[in-house]
Parts: sequence; structure tokens; C-alpha cells
Amino acid sequence: MVENFNGDKELPLQSASLQVGNIESTKRVTSDMHSANFVIDLTSGITCIEISFKQAANAKPIGTGWVYVQRKGKADEANVKKYIPSIPNKLLRENFREVIDPYN
Repeated sequence: MVENFNGDKELPLQSASLQVGNIESTKRVTSDMHSANFVIDLTSGITCIEISFKQAANAKPIGTGWVYVQRKGKADEANVKKYIPSIPNKLLRENFREVIDPYN
């Protein structure tokens, strides 16, 4: 995976992580990959999504600017019963803390 569309800086990524509500998933990332795909069962409605990439050598995780979401068909009912969506307004009120950390 590369830093930008021009592909002029390869990123030393090790894994991609996704969190939607109470669902968390991580996948290994290799240098020949162009994307990381996750398939999860959700209910309809509002929730929060967090995506990050872990870099090699204990560097800080980085986020992504774009996420493509596509409906793949009927969800597995057993998985849907386990899913708990997050509430964005509640998360923002309870977990907000100002962090000033300049980009290196």
C-alpha cells in the first residue's frame, strides 16, 4: 500500500483494523496489496466506524481517508444478534479529550 494516489511513498504497513460498534477485526497487510477488505454482518442504522493501519517498527497507527461500504446480501442472523451498534453522540460526549499532537 502506498501513501497517495501517485504511489510515490510505500508505507511499511503490517495490519489493517476495523471497528464497527462492538465488532473488531484485524487483517494482515502485505506490500503487494492495494486494499484491505472486511465483510461483517450489521443491522441498519447509525453507528461509528474506526479504521486504522498498524505500521512496522512501533510507529503510530494511521487512519484512512476513505471507506467504501457495500451491501453484500442477507446478513447471518446469529451474527446480527451479537452486534451492538455504537451511538455517535454518546461516544463524543463521554470519550472526548483534546489531544494536540503535531504530525511528524
